[in-house]
Amino acid sequence: MKDKNELVSRVVGHICSHHHTCITGICEQGHNAIDENFEITRFVAAQIGEMHPSIHFDLEKYHPEAWALLQRNEREDIYKCVTGNMQKGVKDGLYRDDLNVDVIARIYISRFDAIFDGILFPKEKYRFEDVIWELFRYHVRGMASDKGLKYLTKKVKKERDISRAKGIKIMIHRVWLTLALVALTSIGAKAQGPLSLSLQQALDLAAKQSYAVQASALEAEKSIHRSKEIAAVGLPQINGSVQLQNFIDVPTQSIPNFFSPQQWSAGAASCTIRCAMEYECLPIAEPIDI
Repeated sequence: MKDKNELVSRVVGHICSHHHTCITGICEQGHNAIDENFEITRFVAAQIGEMHPSIHFDLEKYHPEAWALLQRNEREDIYKCVTGNMQKGVKDGLYRDDLNVDVIARIYISRFDAIFDGILFPKEKYRFEDVIWELFRYHVRGMASDKGLKYLTKKVKKERDISRAKGIKIMIHRVWLTLALVALTSIGAKAQGPLSLSLQQALDLAAKQSYAVQASALEAEKSIHRSKEIAAVGLPQINGSVQLQNFIDVPTQSIPNFFSPQQWSAGAASCTIRCAMEYECLPIAEPIDI
């Protein structure tokens, strides 16, 4: 290679050839027009999703030969792919039979180029995958017949359900792996030595050590004790109560002296007795004053 420009041109040529081979393979799989368009969009989103829009700008400014090669090859491939897809869709009844295939193909190319416009779609605000999937729905809905619209609606719903299920499955798998790592770390710290486990053993250990499983075990134990409490209701019951009275000032009561009325005069026959009425006893706290 003579210089950097030739190196960049060869790399761009290799990328274009790879894209052409993969997209041609998708077209040969026997999909209907909408499924074929969907699979091609999936491939393009995966291949170019991580590419920064500035790459197109740098190619156009610093490597014009590589940029011209990219523009020529990609546009030719896109034109052939889109026109072939529209012809298949019209034949299958999924697209309208009044499509202007040539014009729509060129409009699609211009819209596809706009996706890489960093000013129109800043990378920090728009994800390439989101933009290209919106272009897919916009493009297919504009061409679809009533039959095609019904099929597209079912297709989009099905793919969303699959994507959601995959996302949940991946999330659960990550959680189990995280729990397994935490369990292995804690056990390794206790054992102070290496611990060798298979993946299934690690997952089982994580399940055993997880807070959710431990909480479930505690709930089961609480249920057992609660059952015993309910069963105890049918057994003989013993009730009891205890009362305690504490008087700060002991109650007093004045009564006449009727013990020996013959020995004392009537004027001196009075006494004061301090008593407590509990337990049927009358202790005399003060002497009788005669």
